[in-house]
Amino acid sequence: MKKLSLFLFLTTILVFGLIVPVSALPITGTFTFEGHEYEVVSSDSTWEEAKTEIAARGGGWYFADITSELEQNFIADFLGHGAVQSIDLVWVGGHKVGGTWVWDSTEASIPLPGSASYQNWASGEPNNNNGIGPPELYLALDKRDKRDWLWNDANLEGAYGDAYYVSGYIAERVSPVPEPATMFLLGSGLIGVGVFVRRKFKR
Repeated sequence: MKKLSLFLFLTTILVFGLIVPVSALPITGTFTFEGHEYEVVSSDSTWEEAKTEIAARGGGWYFADITSELEQNFIADFLGHGAVQSIDLVWVGGHKVGGTWVWDSTEASIPLPGSASYQNWASGEPNNNNGIGPPELYLALDKRDKRDWLWNDANLEGAYGDAYYVSGYIAERVSPVPEPATMFLLGSGLIGVGVFVRRKFKR
């Protein structure tokens, strides 16, 4: 029995030590959607700082973009009912370049209100805060005033007057496929456990 317990323990350490990612960022929630992995990070970073932090992670991570109603609803549902409850604005990968809103990861244009393509701007947005204060060049999901994570343009720091509302950002990547070596180790470990248990019970 002791040998079996030790074998199971070592197998678990070997297998899961290889396939569980380790991150130094303060991850507050993870989820997957249609082959993509998302991580909601609790942070007061500006949009540009968040972009730098995501790039530093490597591993195919990029600033999240939202290109369908189904994806928007899935993210909003997670933010409204998942690990994150107290945040007001969450950065995603939209920003304004030369007068055009684009997604940072693909440089694809972000439709404006009235477009036939998918967009989810809050009523009256984007409005650049009517020209008051710093320019609003960055896209955030907005939970304030019961907006339920509609899109809003915000300035670099997510500030309105003297108040700062940004409390996080969303990173995204294509869900990684386990490498063959990892799958081989996992399969070998499970087979080994099965053989060991079978022999044990035959005695």
